[in-house]
Amino acid sequence: MQYIVNINYFSFRVVPLHTTLLRALSACVCSLSALGTSIFAAAFAAAFASVLLLSSPPTWAQTVFPSIYDTPLAPTTPPVASSATQAVDTAQQETTALEAQANAAERAKAQQLAQRAKSTDTFWAAIRRDDAWAMSNAIAAGVSPSATLPNGNTALHQAVGEPAPSIAAMLIKQPGVDINARNAAGETPLMLAVLRGQAAMAQALVAAKAGVNHPGWTPLHYAAASTNEGAPAMINLLLEHYAYIDAESPNGTTPLMMAARYGLLASVAQLLEAGADVTVTNAQGLSALDFAQAGDKPDAIALLKRDNVDKASLPPGQW
Repeated sequence: MQYIVNINYFSFRVVPLHTTLLRALSACVCSLSALGTSIFAAAFAAAFASVLLLSSPPTWAQTVFPSIYDTPLAPTTPPVASSATQAVDTAQQETTALEAQANAAERAKAQQLAQRAKSTDTFWAAIRRDDAWAMSNAIAAGVSPSATLPNGNTALHQAVGEPAPSIAAMLIKQPGVDINARNAAGETPLMLAVLRGQAAMAQALVAAKAGVNHPGWTPLHYAAASTNEGAPAMINLLLEHYAYIDAESPNGTTPLMMAARYGLLASVAQLLEAGADVTVTNAQGLSALDFAQAGDKPDAIALLKRDNVDKASLPPGQW
């Protein structure tokens, strides 16, 4: 049995006193009252209650509500992790963040490569269509105007070969484009232009200072070997820009020998008229006449023999 005692808003729950003690106290108070000693009984009860309430709570009293006897409870705090645990957690968080950044970077790179590949396809397709607008967009997207194919052809080589005059005109003026770049066969864009009789492209390249003379096979060799009807005009263009008329290939072959081998009378005549030396021989000891005879070109043979006779009758340096 428990008793709750409230005094001045402080409460105590009294762990049950021995029932006999309380009963004895009650009996005593009742007996004294019956004897007419009510004042004494009331004083006795008050004194006993004061002793119980004002003295320090014994071991049989526990606080029910906050009281002056309560001991403040320490605030509840979460357990503190050790420094080693915190370091591991921090390292894991940093690793996760780095992995996320790496994954994002890889995805961005993959997207960039895909876009670049798409732009590269557009770049080469633009040359085939002679679409300068698409070419400009591809270059703006990051494709180099000096991009090359496995055979070493640059975009300018391809533009000349298609032909794609709009693209060629744009690339000739494009910063960073090497107009004298050679492909795997050692050919420059100008060499391809004169071989194909692309007069406008050849003129634009020459005007842009494309190389007319250089070691090995030259644009004049290609113009002399061209079967295009515009070949004589290409020969004339190159000679006007100081092409060396008796330029030698790696084996000593001259442009006149090339024209003679294919029986190109107009080109043979133009070269002879411009002063090509009919007596020069290559590394195998063959002359332009020998080339014409090997190619069974009777008209070229006759023209070369006549020119050879004419020059043989003149003093050296006068033909």
